[in-house]
Amino acid sequence: MTADREDRKKARLKVSAGNVVIGAAMLAAVIVAAIALLNMDTTGRRGAGYGRGFDARVARLEPVDPALLKWVESAEPIRTGMENPRGIAAAGGRICVVGDRVLVVFDSDGRESARHALTQEPQAVACVDGDGTIYLAMRDHVEVVRGNLVSVESAWKALGPEAMLTSIALSDKYVFVADAGNRVVRRFDKTGREVFRGGDPACGPFASGFIVPSPHMDVAVEPDGRVIVVNPGKHSVQVRGGEGTLITAWGRYGADAEGLAGCCNPVAIARLPDGRIATAEKGIKRVKVYTPRGKLESVVAGSDRFSGDGVLDLAGDSSGRVLVLDPDRKQVRIFTRRAGQPATAAAGADR
Repeated sequence: MTADREDRKKARLKVSAGNVVIGAAMLAAVIVAAIALLNMDTTGRRGAGYGRGFDARVARLEPVDPALLKWVESAEPIRTGMENPRGIAAAGGRICVVGDRVLVVFDSDGRESARHALTQEPQAVACVDGDGTIYLAMRDHVEVVRGNLVSVESAWKALGPEAMLTSIALSDKYVFVADAGNRVVRRFDKTGREVFRGGDPACGPFASGFIVPSPHMDVAVEPDGRVIVVNPGKHSVQVRGGEGTLITAWGRYGADAEGLAGCCNPVAIARLPDGRIATAEKGIKRVKVYTPRGKLESVVAGSDRFSGDGVLDLAGDSSGRVLVLDPDRKQVRIFTRRAGQPATAAAGADR
């Protein structure tokens, strides 16, 4: 009888020990999940899940060579009048800014020429040079506003619950939309019909395979129809052909001036008239200009020129200025080349 009781006691101890191990494992899993949740970048303002240690490394950026600082900021920024400006575009002497459920149009001198209320929060904007049409990327669909800015002419079909449209760009024939939620670039004709590769809907989106850790993905279009798109998780910029075929890619991670720091940069790009590409980074913010093949040409503004945690957006206007939408200042900041700094020599030499 005594031996039997001793056996039962040992069995109970084994069960208790097992429960302790299981409980400890469950607690550890909860702690790990909590830490992951705290480190997750749901806003795109920090490091997209890489954690605070990653951001500390990013903070040690190398000093910028003064020879690269070839731009000067205008003393008169454009005040948007918005609490949360989100997107900017420029075309035909107009500067279009969206945010706060409103579209505002400025002339090239920064004077407001139109203001149009919207029913939803716009994420990005694209202007047409000529007829005044403006395309708006909402979270899951595109809306079209004609030149009179009185009302939305059309709202295209919703793209599903996973869609998160973050950028929109135009060619002569197509409208390209960066969908960070689905990690694809979509292509539409001007009527709103999605146009797949070769016209075959079985071929899928115009371009896919991107790594997008945070809700920031940008797209631009060359005059010849080639598409420039950011692959932020790879710290790269891609150039794709008319049917989405990858032509080339450039960019690398790095805390030096030429590199792209942080977990997922650049967050914004803009094509300048001579073909150079302006880029903006989040986290430790910088705005730079690269040649078409990805060689650093100049620094527009270093991290010392920015404060706050808002995410920058960019546009390039027809005169070659770099327009930086700074959500922390609620302004469009205007940068022009310093006197004596040619705007085309470096880009042309690197083609």
